[in-house]
Amino acid sequence: MKIKIGCMDKRLEGYVHLDIDSKTNPDIVSDVCDMRQIKTSTVDEIICENILEHVNNALEAMNEMHRVLKDRGRLKIIVPHALNHNFYSSIDHVHGFTYTTFHQFWQEEHKNYPRFRCVSRKLFLSKKSLQFLANKFPLFIEKLYWLVEPDRI
Repeated sequence: MKIKIGCMDKRLEGYVHLDIDSKTNPDIVSDVCDMRQIKTSTVDEIICENILEHVNNALEAMNEMHRVLKDRGRLKIIVPHALNHNFYSSIDHVHGFTYTTFHQFWQEEHKNYPRFRCVSRKLFLSKKSLQFLANKFPLFIEKLYWLVEPDRI
């Protein structure tokens, strides 16, 4: 099974769509922090696009996604960058994310976090001409955010 969390944007063929808002006509009405309708270790892939910035307890959501994913399941997260000037223009954004935000999920010393393996990470910039440099030197680019404006991760 493949799950796409959030139905506001395009629906994806082959995915079960999950959303907390029944008006978006999801296949499953559920909160990402409590997906009890989905059995443990039954999901092959989750796409969580522009959702975590709206969730009060992002760690709880990560735990729940970890619970439903199969052992070698894939989790694709896309979130707006905290340094993007548009991030705070939405009143329901409660969390910002940077390039290092998700590190604790694959570092051994963080024992109380669900364990994921990072396959790839990318910064996306408004200025497409600097995209290559952004992913070669992401932490340096974040320090120059007023010039390059990170868009999302």
